[in-house]
Amino acid sequence: MTESTSPEVKASKETEVDSDYYYDSYKEFSWKFRLWVVAFGVSVPAVVLTNEKLLDRIRESSWGIAAIVLCFAGVIIQVLLTWVYKTSMWFGHQHLNKYIKKRNKHLRLSSRITHNYCIEFSVDLATLILFLTSTAILFSIVVSKHTACSCP
Repeated sequence: MTESTSPEVKASKETEVDSDYYYDSYKEFSWKFRLWVVAFGVSVPAVVLTNEKLLDRIRESSWGIAAIVLCFAGVIIQVLLTWVYKTSMWFGHQHLNKYIKKRNKHLRLSSRITHNYCIEFSVDLATLILFLTSTAILFSIVVSKHTACSCP
């Protein structure tokens, strides 16, 4: 005779597995996304700035430098976001190891930050907008027949 597991225990185990699955997937996608955006935000200006012909076109355009700055701005806000989350995780770690008390103002702020997905979503969206705008400007400069770009 086999022993059956109650529905509550089964549901609890499934939720635990699903929670781990979703968090592990989120962690992996988040890591890959950050890696991709930083690589993109650094490599696009590097490619443009190391190609003499492209660099001349960028210099001649009134929007060229702005496009490069937009790429670096996207990288900077991603690095800042990572720093904020790293710092927040440190306070959580310190609390779990009982080095700081629950009433610590930095811990409370860190907890609010790490439980608020809107911050991460907003920074990621801003990064994508910066990169898309930068890429559109650079593409317009590169493919334009005239040396001066009349980008929007």
